[in-house]
Amino acid sequence: MVRLFALFVCIICLVVVEGRRFKPFSIRIEGCPPCDRSACAKVRRSSCPSGELTKDACGCCRVCASGLGERCGGYSWEEGICAKGLLCARHLLNFQARVEFGEVGTCVCFERETVCGADGQLYDDVCTLRKMNFERKRRGEPKVGETKMRTCGGAPKIKTRPENVAVTESGQFYLTCEGEGIPIPDIYWTRGRKKLPSDEENVSVQVRGGPMKNCVSSWVMISQAALKDGGEYICHVENNEGEVNATATVDISV
Repeated sequence: MVRLFALFVCIICLVVVEGRRFKPFSIRIEGCPPCDRSACAKVRRSSCPSGELTKDACGCCRVCASGLGERCGGYSWEEGICAKGLLCARHLLNFQARVEFGEVGTCVCFERETVCGADGQLYDDVCTLRKMNFERKRRGEPKVGETKMRTCGGAPKIKTRPENVAVTESGQFYLTCEGEGIPIPDIYWTRGRKKLPSDEENVSVQVRGGPMKNCVSSWVMISQAALKDGGEYICHVENNEGEVNATATVDISV
């Protein structure tokens, strides 16, 4: 049981590490005509919703780039091409699920580490701070710069919430949770009034730092699930600035 759980954790960690190694790939399509830049429409950066320009799928004309959280991809990239520093992924929260040719995705930040703003707020990544600054510029407000991480603090937040699970009796399931904060928070699980793993032999809990700065992750794994293992599982994330929690419901059927 312990070896199996350790192997599962190693696989998860490897996926995260490999995800961070992905490099943006070429979006150049085949069958492009010779580039005639004199025929390109003039596009101003200020007119783009994202505030960013990029080259079109033929690498010729300047077009508005898709910003953070916006659609991208398609067979001829008709849904948009992500701005510099962004990656077209299949899911907003799944960085490693990069789109394949022809798929439609969402622009996510290539750099996933949190950033501390000069306003004392902790941002999910540098792209979020950049997007916020572009919106501030449009409103005529001053830019918020990036500063050292230690100046940011406050109550933690949950970056990855555990999901509801349905499993048959004698089956196996796991729940994951990821928290973030400064100071780095503690993370633990409860079911009912019990803190896990308590004294139950079929319950294992793993906690590790990361995968990003100021983050902590935890997994709870249940083997040979019995009806008593059903119910609400609560992930608690806390530091000396506050506490947050997230709940997942586990349904055990015969």
